[in-house]
Amino acid sequence: MMGQLLETFCLLDGELLNLPYHSARVGRSLGREYPITPFTDVVSREVNRLGATKGKWRASITYTWQGIESIKLTPYRLPQITSFRLIDIEDNFYSKKWADRSRLDEYKNLLPQGVEPIFVLKGQITDTSFTNILVERDGKLYTPSTPLLLGTKRDKLLSDGTIHSIPLSSAELHTYERIHLINAMLDPGEVALPLSVI
Repeated sequence: MMGQLLETFCLLDGELLNLPYHSARVGRSLGREYPITPFTDVVSREVNRLGATKGKWRASITYTWQGIESIKLTPYRLPQITSFRLIDIEDNFYSKKWADRSRLDEYKNLLPQGVEPIFVLKGQITDTSFTNILVERDGKLYTPSTPLLLGTKRDKLLSDGTIHSIPLSSAELHTYERIHLINAMLDPGEVALPLSVI
């Protein structure tokens, strides 16, 4: 039986962003097409209940193939990341956006506050515990072709040509200038650090 899944939307001034990409991921996760309307409807009800029509909010929805199970709306705060640690893993344990993040949290909890793991699978750079990764060189942005999870922001940026997918080994990482974290809530440049912090 499939476990509980999670979909996190960015709600900006009352509007849900990048819905086609969320719809596509929900469909991939469930293995079939699934309408996005139940998600938008439940968010709208919660927005009205909380009056969350201004600013940036995280809308976290848990669901299964049977339907939506819960929703949580919280004001968004930018994460405080000061450095990264490369962590080798043996398998992709997060190819779907599972609600159970215990294995991700296990790695994260081993590190000091502000230090974010970058997972390395078979020598290839993948993701952090909560974001996809971009690397920057000469003003151009690239994303590893081996993410753990196909993120909605990553998909959008690839689709519009803002970023390009490349194989990226841990040995090559130092040849880039900066690393950016992206997810549904984060755009390139919002959390960006020099590669020297690894």
